[in-house]
Amino acid sequence: MHPLLVVLVLAACSGAPPRFSGGILAPIEIRGERLLVTALIDGKPRVMVLDTAASITAISTRAARELGIEVIAETTINGHIPAQVGLIKSLSIGLANHRNVEVAIVDLPNARDSSVPFDGVLGLDILARHDVVLDFRNRTIALYPSGAIVENALLPGMARVALQRDSRGLMRLDVKIGDHPPMRALLDLGAPITVINHAAAKVLGVSRPMFQVPSMTVGNVQLARRTMLVRELPVFERAGLVDQPAILLGSDVFKDRALAIGYRDRMAMLSH
Repeated sequence: MHPLLVVLVLAACSGAPPRFSGGILAPIEIRGERLLVTALIDGKPRVMVLDTAASITAISTRAARELGIEVIAETTINGHIPAQVGLIKSLSIGLANHRNVEVAIVDLPNARDSSVPFDGVLGLDILARHDVVLDFRNRTIALYPSGAIVENALLPGMARVALQRDSRGLMRLDVKIGDHPPMRALLDLGAPITVINHAAAKVLGVSRPMFQVPSMTVGNVQLARRTMLVRELPVFERAGLVDQPAILLGSDVFKDRALAIGYRDRMAMLSH
């Protein structure tokens, strides 16, 4: 599959989230930089990590056992991780209900062992059915009918930034750190902290495993000063970015911002 051209629209003025009609609002939590939402799975509340880089919603083996989820098939995740496929009769976020959802049942070692326990990962198979507005400042997620972003995108003060979406669904954009040339970045709101690979660290002259960047720019929008990690993550290899400077852009970058994503039309808006 050829990469698809996507457009990211960055709002250059108001810090308030976009407001559209017909949205369904639900609270989110930000704990340990993780973006969490409580979903009702077959009528029972479960804490899920919002993950824009996950192609399928996943439930931990423990949660699946507690919920009595029916196993209907076997599969692999990321090409090599064994998992089962379960059928959820109902998955609700606020008043937005999704019926007969297939989910991956997989061992999630960080689900209970981390300082921020969770029961699963909410992936693009659910999120991409909607236009989504995440208001980090007011801790809410709003789900809108597909197309709402496009209908409200042509507003004053918008800066456009090109994105690509590859065959795995990963969204890519160019990010500039300081005065260095732009680097390819992967948008992953499921990551609690932004990470660069060793090739990027070499370009930046960074030798420590953790460092602070003075500035980070997307298009002509400057993002806040952030701490980053230097690691070679499996996602860089899957995206073919091992040998070139690359960034995994996590949810920490969007603190105190509003991010709106229109998956069907491949557009988004980001407030200052």
